[in-house]
Amino acid sequence: MPDYSSPATTQLRADLVAALDLDSFDPSAYDDPEYLQAALEVHPHVGDLARAHCVAERTLYRALERHDIAHEQPPKHGPARALWDAAPDTIPGDD
Repeated sequence: MPDYSSPATTQLRADLVAALDLDSFDPSAYDDPEYLQAALEVHPHVGDLARAHCVAERTLYRALERHDIAHEQPPKHGPARALWDAAPDTIPGDD
């Protein structure tokens, strides 16, 4: 289980509060469509937002679907998932 009190998570939360000009961090705000849209503009990686809000990535993807917020979802498994998770420079010549 991930450590949600880690310095990295604390920094993610602080970044969100500062970037979105919030008074404080609300762990349940991920289900608010306006907040979610704005948060994705600041931190487009769903995994980061999930960690900041102490929820699974799947929970964030479900919130995106529920609020009809367009966002690319990774393949679930197999070679396509391995490519999705790979560093951008893994495949030479792919620009």
